[in-house]
Amino acid sequence: MSAITCVRLADLRRVITEAAAWAGVEKFCWDPCGIFMAGCTWFLILWAEKRAWHYVNFENFIDILLFAIFNCVAVLALMCHFKAMCSDPGDVPFRELGAPKLPKIESHEPQWIDGEFVTTCKKCDVLKPYRAHHCSTCNRCVRMMDHHCPWMNNCIGELNHKFFILFCMYIFVLACVALCIVARFLLSCPVRWHKCVLTSAWEPLALMLFLMEILLFGLFTLIMSCDQLCGVAYDTTTLERMKGGGKTKPPSMMENLRRVFGSDADLTWFLPTKPIMQPRQQGADVGAREEELFQSPLPDPGADNTDMQLIEL
Repeated sequence: MSAITCVRLADLRRVITEAAAWAGVEKFCWDPCGIFMAGCTWFLILWAEKRAWHYVNFENFIDILLFAIFNCVAVLALMCHFKAMCSDPGDVPFRELGAPKLPKIESHEPQWIDGEFVTTCKKCDVLKPYRAHHCSTCNRCVRMMDHHCPWMNNCIGELNHKFFILFCMYIFVLACVALCIVARFLLSCPVRWHKCVLTSAWEPLALMLFLMEILLFGLFTLIMSCDQLCGVAYDTTTLERMKGGGKTKPPSMMENLRRVFGSDADLTWFLPTKPIMQPRQQGADVGAREEELFQSPLPDPGADNTDMQLIEL
């Protein structure tokens, strides 16, 4: 009986793995708080969809157009949230079991290996690239980690930063469109009084809650969008700004935007598509770096890199 149960569990695990791969799930953080917050995000968006449907006048072309825009933006926001939540943010791969322990490389004395500065992470024992950070929630080192977002239930890093920024922008646009829908509903009350009659005690409370959601999350995502775009433009992350560090000689702002949104500046910047990154953004092979560390002397990083300010992450 136990053998049959094990076979069934193995089949179920295989089905879940195949379904997750088909859906594009690269990573999922099993943090109870993060799962709850991510579920609340989807609930609030779907509840806003229900309230917007209630306030739309389907006999008016402008209301229909606003509702269509609202639905399109809501779908894009949910797609961005799913991609930010279930995609790899730039995790540094774990080392193989039984691999020799890495020599200690302090953060204030990084070594130049395979074209980048690296240190050793004290918590997960991997070669941590320059500007990577260890996330205690995910228990992984993440390249260019900006922060761990409970609303996304994932770290925001090098490979999913675009989805997080687009999500914030989409929610702000969604709030603006929803505010227009509610405003048109209230302004039409003198003409469509039969539609504005409060049929239950729940309706005034629902309207107030909807307006609070619009104003609260609209303002919050506007601030987050501006903060994130400024950080990308000046090539700094939230963690680096909190620690007061970062690069001293960043490339141009357009080049920094291309590193997050994709090398081609076109319409795909504003769509939840995976950006086409430069080869170095995808990360080098960690095993090769470890082999170089153990079998060959460390190359001199050279004078061109002595002026870089290396922050302690």
